[in-house]
Amino acid sequence: MGFVNTFGAHKLLKLEAFIRIFKRIKDDGLEFRIYGPNFPRPDLIADDKRIKYFGRLDESLIVDTYNTFDAYLQTSPKEGFGIPIMKSKACEVPVLCYDRHIFVCHNFNDVIAYIKKNYLLALRLINNKTYYTRMDELNRLFTSKNPEDVMKFYSYFNTPKQLIKWAKDRPRGRAKIYEINGDRNVVVVVPTADHNGKYANNCKKLFKGQQIIFVESGGANDKFFNYSRNCNVGLNYAMRYKSKWVVLSNDDMYKIDDVSKLAGELQEVDNTKFDAAFHINDQRIVYIVRRTLLSRLAMKFSHQHRSIERLIDKFGVKYAFLNKRGPLYMMATRIIYPKRLIKFADILDFCAFSREFLKTQNKKVFDENFINGGEDFDISLRIRKLADISFRIGTYGARTIGGGVAVKLRRIVNRVYFFTKLDLLNRAN
Repeated sequence: MGFVNTFGAHKLLKLEAFIRIFKRIKDDGLEFRIYGPNFPRPDLIADDKRIKYFGRLDESLIVDTYNTFDAYLQTSPKEGFGIPIMKSKACEVPVLCYDRHIFVCHNFNDVIAYIKKNYLLALRLINNKTYYTRMDELNRLFTSKNPEDVMKFYSYFNTPKQLIKWAKDRPRGRAKIYEINGDRNVVVVVPTADHNGKYANNCKKLFKGQQIIFVESGGANDKFFNYSRNCNVGLNYAMRYKSKWVVLSNDDMYKIDDVSKLAGELQEVDNTKFDAAFHINDQRIVYIVRRTLLSRLAMKFSHQHRSIERLIDKFGVKYAFLNKRGPLYMMATRIIYPKRLIKFADILDFCAFSREFLKTQNKKVFDENFINGGEDFDISLRIRKLADISFRIGTYGARTIGGGVAVKLRRIVNRVYFFTKLDLLNRAN
């Protein structure tokens, strides 16, 4: 939880009360971070290492700092406008604050217990109660493991525009930073559901010796998990170390080559001339193809793909992705998809980004309107200068996300958004 403000008397009184109650909750998993000039009560927090005072917060770090909060504390009974609340809302961080003359949560013990269980807490913030109720229900259907629920979710939308608006409005979930100190010439960012879990612990061995930044989110209580948001939080955080290269890796990876080979090869690549670097192989090659009558018929022979094809038709998707495989497969697909429109190398689950490229992306390397799929294709198309390095690393193939029909159905929203975005870009050019 965070507090970023001044310490006027009307704010300090309730801040002190909150600190006293916070200290009575014996839970090492909680942390309260205080920012602001000249905190007058360092004596009050000296005996609790979970409460930390960081001084005045630099303007350039506001967004990254707010994004590390699970909730923001606003202690003043009334505000002329409430700029900190607006900043929190812009970062989609829930706020504990007064509603008229009544504090919306009287018992802070209950509040903190609830925050631990529900990372996205909508506390009657600026008349958003109805919006969040509808968003919660749609998101429950969308994230369900039952394909029928996911199909029901899509029944609420009739046009691509409506579906894309929902994706843009969907909250982004939480992201916490955990670091392991090491060599900062190459910094490694790893989004993960648990920084002490099986896959994260394996990454600690894989990238041993390097500065590792774990971006933790996506646990059972993070119902609005957004992979793109986690990548952006981690990549932006890594920029503070001034390294020439920042590696982004999924957590479900296994070792083929030693990380020293990666560090050595990247030092030989000019980061002012290349946007990104990874080992290019057939698995990474993707084609964008136009759907044909034959491709529609082929998909409808599969019971599993019928519902997917119906939704793709409903939202008017004209194109498809085709992954490069063996020679016989590629020859067969020439009949179904006779024309390859675009060919590119996908970053997949491992990529090194140059610092110079990251600086050009305005802290939004990944498009956060994608919901856990398609964002890799989007960024891959924006990479203009790609270095092919020989360092190899293996992947277990999205084990932390899972598979099945429901997952394939969820990907449709990303497919609709990707091709709508690509079509708009083509028209603009």
